[in-house]
Amino acid sequence: MATLTQLTNAIEKKPEIFERLYLDNLIREQRIQKWIELANIHREKFLQNRAEAECGYYVSSGRIEWIGNHTDHQHGPVITSAVDAGAVGIATKNESKLIKIYDAKYKVEHTINLESITSPDEALKRSKGERWKSLYEGVVAAFVSRGLKVGGVDYSMMSEIESGSGISSSANIAVNFAEMLNSEFNEGKIDKAKISEICQEAEHKYWGKKCGLMDQNASARGGAMFIDFANPSKPEVVKLRFLASDMQEKDLVVGIAQYGSHGGLDEFYNQMGDDMRFVAGALGNYKVLRDVPDSRRQRAVLERLVLKRTITPRQEDRAKHYFNEERRVLTTGPILDDANKTATQRMRVFLNAINQSGTSSEKYLHNVIDPTYPVDDWDNQRLFNGYNISRRFTKTNGGAARVHGGGIAGTSLTVIERKFQQLYTQMMENIFGEGTMAYYGVRDVPAGKVPLIKTN
Repeated sequence: MATLTQLTNAIEKKPEIFERLYLDNLIREQRIQKWIELANIHREKFLQNRAEAECGYYVSSGRIEWIGNHTDHQHGPVITSAVDAGAVGIATKNESKLIKIYDAKYKVEHTINLESITSPDEALKRSKGERWKSLYEGVVAAFVSRGLKVGGVDYSMMSEIESGSGISSSANIAVNFAEMLNSEFNEGKIDKAKISEICQEAEHKYWGKKCGLMDQNASARGGAMFIDFANPSKPEVVKLRFLASDMQEKDLVVGIAQYGSHGGLDEFYNQMGDDMRFVAGALGNYKVLRDVPDSRRQRAVLERLVLKRTITPRQEDRAKHYFNEERRVLTTGPILDDANKTATQRMRVFLNAINQSGTSSEKYLHNVIDPTYPVDDWDNQRLFNGYNISRRFTKTNGGAARVHGGGIAGTSLTVIERKFQQLYTQMMENIFGEGTMAYYGVRDVPAGKVPLIKTN
């Protein structure tokens, strides 16, 4: 353990870990300064009379979803990566029954009394300003319900991700907080699968978001990976050894276009999973679409259910999307990790799969248009317009484009050669405004306590 002064002294020497955390040289320098700023904030908020108290830095990552749009909540497979932006936290035990949290980005304080944890029903009634407290409290409640240890701690947190940016701000923050509790009170013995489950439960019960397990696993584990959730409590995780290096060899960059927050659209987000589960039940009392056997997945079977008015055409479409997307991921994953193929071969399959997945999301999943506005409302259908403009660009110049994350509003993802980055950015920001585009790399660092000081 180390004091905050010792940790900041180590950060100023720019240890090797930062080269793995932030791949771009300019961004790395900026982030290092932010880490030091967070230390100053933590010192001012919590360490006025405890300069020698032991502290720890914690890191977690946002994520990119490559293929497998809305498959994880149906126990399906996904291909995802952690990215080199996320959340940074500093923790100091306080020997009380209170967890005191300071959000340095939004300048908001939260206090959780461990002797009177709020119920899920009461947490869901909180105002928007108190919503983040509900997420933290949900993580604490999930620890307690599993018999895991929690305790009094002062925790300063800084998110590097904008809310609604499509790389999973909520899961990334929950994972950072959970890993802090894991290290500070449970000797770091809780594995990544359990951390992911805890954070998903917090989002379900205290946040009201019926998410799958992809975001949490990507944030917690780091790197590029194929994840199969056939057994959600013990997902099969295969690290994709070549994805990051293949992209570097082909000089590909990953751009995320942010068109606005998808906040307030949870009802429509949740409906996608609800529709899929409804179809699963209609096909034979299955709980999720992953459980439906091939004999019941035929197009004709779904069409009969529509004609009987058992399911709606939209529910039929969403089931079709899932079945096709599951097959796409299961086919693409092994190819991306095939050492007998060249980078060119792997990337050709990869980009084609991204484009196919994007088309399926638009045509069958119906998560590219915001249902609260008319389709021809340019200003409020920015995702639909931006995605289709990006598809045109990649058809002309090569690459791939798709809706990213939950969809409905929010973000799209584009993979292009670096030589087109300036042209593409200029085009998108001329249309949608300055700051629309952000670019990320794959971060192969798991969430947890950051080893800033080497120990013998």
